[in-house]
Amino acid sequence: MDVVLLAQLVITFLMSIVIFFSLTCTGGRANLAHCFLKVKVFECIDTILNKTSFDVEILMTFKVLSQSISDVPTNFTAGDMFSINKSLILTTAGAMVTYGVLMFQL
Repeated sequence: MDVVLLAQLVITFLMSIVIFFSLTCTGGRANLAHCFLKVKVFECIDTILNKTSFDVEILMTFKVLSQSISDVPTNFTAGDMFSINKSLILTTAGAMVTYGVLMFQL
């Protein structure tokens, strides 16, 4: 095999691994940040509802906002097929090892 081709294959493989891990780790951190922000929004709405005296219409608007975001999922998905989180790294690594062993045995 040509040395240049082998070097290109290795560089491409390493770049794809780095991109995959950075995407997965960023997705995991974004999930945590989204959960944190969701909790903070609920706390702010509770504070507004308990400590202020707005009109009933404004209070109902905050209540509807609270109910509408309570059902929103707190994870990022890849086309709604699977969640992008840290467990995806283990799943993919397991598949790579399994198929690597199979290819090595052939």
